Amino acid sequence: MNTKEVAAFEGIPVAQAYDLSVINYLNDLAYLKDKAKYDKLLHDQWQRKHNGNRL
Repeated sequence: MNTKEVAAFEGIPVAQAYDLSVINYLNDLAYLKDKAKYDKLLHDQWQRKHNGNRL
């Protein structure tokens, strides 16, 4: 995760992301990190389910 991703999440230019409060910035980073983990888990579950049907 990086500032460009935080800016995209917030819908602001990257330069403005540097002006976010530390708490807001860290909360965004934590959310994005957890969301990426969750999305990967869902993808892996979907992949296991659908790859098992190929015989």
